[in-house]
Amino acid sequence: MLYVWSTRLVDILLQNKIIKENDRDIYEYGFQIIISSMIGILMVGAIGLISNRFIESVLFLMVFISTREYSGGYHAKSFLSCSVLFISLYFILLVFAGMLYKNFELYHISVILLIHLFIILKYSPIESKRKPLTQKVVVINRKRSIIISIIWSLLTLVLFSWLKKVAVKASGKSSLYLMYQPKEPEILHNDDEKPIFK
Repeated sequence: MLYVWSTRLVDILLQNKIIKENDRDIYEYGFQIIISSMIGILMVGAIGLISNRFIESVLFLMVFISTREYSGGYHAKSFLSCSVLFISLYFILLVFAGMLYKNFELYHISVILLIHLFIILKYSPIESKRKPLTQKVVVINRKRSIIISIIWSLLTLVLFSWLKKVAVKASGKSSLYLMYQPKEPEILHNDDEKPIFK
């Protein structure tokens, strides 16, 4: 399906003489990446709306995309596998946050963030065999991934008391990024009801 869509888009560009025939393969691959990414983002957004976790879903995407842009990560063999892994990672973190956020304390988050930063410092950036990076790009991506990770970690720690559940998800995502790469409204709890927002 991705191949069909990308091929049609490239054909349109060729018919309008926007690109050259020699560049067909490059544009087809690029469109496949864009379409696959959009499908993943839309699915995360849909799950967030259905589960009443849209704000958390947006935060997940912000952390994931900004981190993986420079840190790299696991590259699946197909776009389908990539999308399945991406959605699975999100779903795991959604369940993880829902189950544990009430019992999570600042030191739990701190440990997870330290593990994440250790992984970033040791392995980032992880290169794709299909698209090796030059030494200059490796240095730049490494610095940026470290800076971005530190910023997200500090924000998570500072805002933890206000958005406890979201912080669990953001930090959990950070520690698991290798599998793939505000203030929230105050929550009130009723004994017989699920959490509600002010």
